[in-house]
Formats: sequence, structure tokens, C-alpha cells
Amino acid sequence: MIQIQRIVVPMDFSDCSKRGLQYATALAERFDAEIVLVHAIEAPLNLPPQTLVRLDPEGPPMPIMDYVREAADRRLKAMLAELELVHVKSRGVIDLGDVRDIVLEQSKALKADLIVMGTNGRKGLRHLLIGSVAEDIVRRASVPVLTIRSPDEARPSVPPPAEG
Repeated sequence: MIQIQRIVVPMDFSDCSKRGLQYATALAERFDAEIVLVHAIEAPLNLPPQTLVRLDPEGPPMPIMDYVREAADRRLKAMLAELELVHVKSRGVIDLGDVRDIVLEQSKALKADLIVMGTNGRKGLRHLLIGSVAEDIVRRASVPVLTIRSPDEARPSVPPPAEG
């Protein structure tokens, strides 16, 4: 019998990643497994990490990377609280770097049994230029990866043939 004790779920707070979390939650409930939400922070383009931002006009400025980390931490804690309400063991990890590398490193370090992630479904030139995070993780992962297509991606581009 397959044993699943720990499920890594890449989380960028998009609808796509939340859909992956829905599936991971169902699996975690079924196998009494732990979910580990992994959020990767990539440095904002064209902004040095020491760039200061001021959210409160009267408050002190803070480095943009601190702001991004704090915002991610708040959102991750809210998601973990939701998982706690349905009695799913969970924790979160926030790390700085490329999402592909962070997810793979964390799945290995945490001895994950499965990675569950939503896919954005890039096609054509966008896929060629940007690449697919899910595709890269599937190719490089040492554990099974379950990818969850968004409802828009799952729709056929050509209508099915008429019956009859």
C-alpha cells in the first residue's frame, strides 16, 4: 500500500496554487499526512533588495524584501489556520530564490512523499520564453508530482465531435 506522510505544496497564493492545495488537503485527510506549504520569494525585477518602501506614511521605511517576506508570512499563516480548522497537520516554509529550486530542495530536505501543485497552462510562445515551473519540477523531482490543471486549462480548445 502506498504511504503518504508528507505532501509539499508550492504556494504563490494564486487561484492555481490554491486549487493544488485543495487536492493536497483531500489527500492529507485520506492518508493522515502533513502538508508543507512552500513559498519562494524571488527578488523583484529591476529593484535592488535594499530598496526601501513605506507602507504607513508616518511609519519608518523598510527594505522591500522584508516587506515581501512579511506579507508572504501573513498570507501563509492565514492558510495554515484554515488547514488547522479542518484538522490537517501543516506548516509553512518561506525561502528566497527560484521557485523550482526551492520546491525541489524543500521536498528533499523534508523527505516529502509527494508534491502537489497547480499548473498555469502556458502555451505556445509564452511557454517557450518563460517555461513551465510545473514541467521543470516534474522532470527534476525525486518524488511523484501531482499536477492539477486549472478549469480553464482543462477545457478542450476544439469542441468535441457531435454524437450520432
